[in-house]
Amino acid sequence: MVYGRHPSETYFRQANERFDEQRDIAAFDGETLVASSVIHNLQLTVPGGTAYPAGGVTNVAVMPTHRRRGALTGLMRDHLTRLH
Repeated sequence: MVYGRHPSETYFRQANERFDEQRDIAAFDGETLVASSVIHNLQLTVPGGTAYPAGGVTNVAVMPTHRRRGALTGLMRDHLTRLH
């Protein structure tokens, strides 16, 4: 179950078609997907009207069996490295 629903084969096919190696990352335990997250390219407007590129992290998920084992920390470190 992901985000309150059981994904269908159509969901997995569409997610695979949209996959972007620079923005979508995952953690595996062997061949089992245990965590994932996505970065969106955004613009952050600061006072004065100047806009700067920014990254927004979304769709973060960690399997209950793998929480508090460093999977999320690893995902966030990878995202921050890519954003930097």
